[in-house]
Amino acid sequence: MQKLLNEMSAVRKQLNKDLNDFLPIPTDKTATVIQAMRYSVISTGKALRPFLVYQIASLLGIPAQQVKPVAVAIEMAHTYSLIHDDLPAMDNDTLRRGQPTCHIAFDEATAILAGDGLLTLAFDVLSTTKAKNTANVIKLIQYFATVLGAKGMIGGQIMDLLGEKTALTLKEVQQLQSLKQGR
Repeated sequence: MQKLLNEMSAVRKQLNKDLNDFLPIPTDKTATVIQAMRYSVISTGKALRPFLVYQIASLLGIPAQQVKPVAVAIEMAHTYSLIHDDLPAMDNDTLRRGQPTCHIAFDEATAILAGDGLLTLAFDVLSTTKAKNTANVIKLIQYFATVLGAKGMIGGQIMDLLGEKTALTLKEVQQLQSLKQGR
């Protein structure tokens, strides 16, 4: 178990370095939203999704450097979902990953823009993925859009919000979890 925790910690450490490369600190008027993006995504979180990307790549004999954009993009998209999920209109959480949520540390409008910024940057990062076949990169980006959209994570999120107002059946809860976390 300790070996697994050490490996996950090493992935988080490297991921934070990689995220830092993709999110340099600007000195212009965009600084606030970039700081909010950095505040939320460069963290002490588990980085389970990027960890799984690297583990699967290793099993398939794919160099870690080749899948780095995928791991970074997945963490950006995941963090976007957390920022939005924490907003007052959704779960109204005040703590995330042991620190005040983005809308508490900054403000609600900045948090929305930080989440949106991370999601759009995730697609930009994905487009830098190196593959022998450009069509594979396009398929990856299309799949990413599908699992994040209304037929994926966003669909699960709306079911979660609706479930706060009316009882969901077991089948609906399973669908919610499949869409929101499973995809």
